[in-house]
Amino acid sequence: MKTLLFVSMALFSLNTLHGQNIHDELNQVANDFDLMGQSVIGICNGERSVVVHTGLANLQLNKPITDSTLYRIASISKTVTAIAMMTCFDDGLFNLEDDISDALGYLLRNPNFPDTPITFRMLLSHTSSLIDGSGYNGFLSASYAQDPPPAIDEVLIAGGNYYSNNMWLTAEPGTYFSYSNINFGVIATLVEKLTNTRFDIYCNNRIFEPLNLTASFNIQDLPNIENLAVLYRKWNNVTWDPQADNYGGIMPEPRDLSVYPIGSNAIIFGPQGGLRISAIDLSEILLMLMHNGTRNGVEILSESTAILMRTAQWTYDGNNGNDYYGLFKKWGLGMHLVTPNVGNDIVFNGLPMAGHPGEAYGLVSDMYFNADDLTGVIFLTNGCGVGYDLGTTSAFYEVEEAVFAAVETHALSCPASITETQETTLFFDSVTNYIRSDVNAKIQVYDVFGKIVVQSNRHANGVDVNALPPGCYIAVSNKATLKFLVN
Repeated sequence: MKTLLFVSMALFSLNTLHGQNIHDELNQVANDFDLMGQSVIGICNGERSVVVHTGLANLQLNKPITDSTLYRIASISKTVTAIAMMTCFDDGLFNLEDDISDALGYLLRNPNFPDTPITFRMLLSHTSSLIDGSGYNGFLSASYAQDPPPAIDEVLIAGGNYYSNNMWLTAEPGTYFSYSNINFGVIATLVEKLTNTRFDIYCNNRIFEPLNLTASFNIQDLPNIENLAVLYRKWNNVTWDPQADNYGGIMPEPRDLSVYPIGSNAIIFGPQGGLRISAIDLSEILLMLMHNGTRNGVEILSESTAILMRTAQWTYDGNNGNDYYGLFKKWGLGMHLVTPNVGNDIVFNGLPMAGHPGEAYGLVSDMYFNADDLTGVIFLTNGCGVGYDLGTTSAFYEVEEAVFAAVETHALSCPASITETQETTLFFDSVTNYIRSDVNAKIQVYDVFGKIVVQSNRHANGVDVNALPPGCYIAVSNKATLKFLVN
């Protein structure tokens, strides 16, 4: 058995553990990865504990990233679209096992399985067998360019102008996970069908305005176009090239939505990736989900529905889906479920989390949280000059790993569910080699470099230190510390 020696001298202080402050460390990340700009938010004990912005929202205008900067957040938009769908669920407008054909008003089937209904649950969990086949890009371009846009059944049903046979998997609906954008175009269209309200207006009315957010799926709703971050890629390690939202501070001409038939094709609002929102306001959505559907007294979702969204609907078994290079191992309703010790989709070491990643036009985005531990992170960057290489410790990119590590170390060392003034005692259980707290508070163990090497959540009865290699460590819980050597 390992020998743990507890010492009274100061092996290291918490200030030493933290070394650089979070601003310095994230500035270093920005320099190391040549980020055009970034916004990072750390959530601790159910509230924002870190807010850091670096770099530029607009290179041409030399406009810095601020609290007011709005990003086109890519696929995190899908979680917000799922929230809109689940408000309809709370209103009793559908059941998860309902055949979506009834709401659409026409029969929608995978032609390989004509007798298997496509359900709402399947769409929200990417198990519908509908995928972004070769017809999708042409349909998407036409949807954005034409007034009125083509109806969404033109890409879903054989004989449609944009239909291709590879829009459907050969796997039976409900049996195979395949992440796709078109699922969420259908979901947004279903929101319109169920509510007889345009998707962008519905989201404004049911989500954004109640939470007092500056956000929209319709760029025309943004009060100040100058706050919009341009999205960039860097070519040949020399030239930053704008990819999206490069409006030069001038609002684009609106499209004629007066001719748009509600419920025909809500993909025109970008439910799969087109939401524009600031990091601060996105954290309000995170906190609403973390607090089970309610934020600052405003209920967006019922508690049971918010919990249902982060409950696994699909789990990878090695054969039942495309795990996207190891990133997707579990999926809820519109939410990616991170599963440490199962896969390599790790955000914070050892902590299960729910949320969504995003990537488009040079932007990378992340929103993840743990509702029990009340911790989370948001990361948005509008361009990475060195490009996006896969990390070494997870299925996320290197830059994401660097941001996650910084936030985990610096932002999450906060009091647990007990109050800051409540006395806490840490002690060693010699039978199990566990560090325990007398009040079941969150415990984090740091090495001499200030890295969290093991931690419990706030409801666990201690943290296991059996596997620690020889060295000096400090256990931290609330205001209590316990310094020890492992021989």
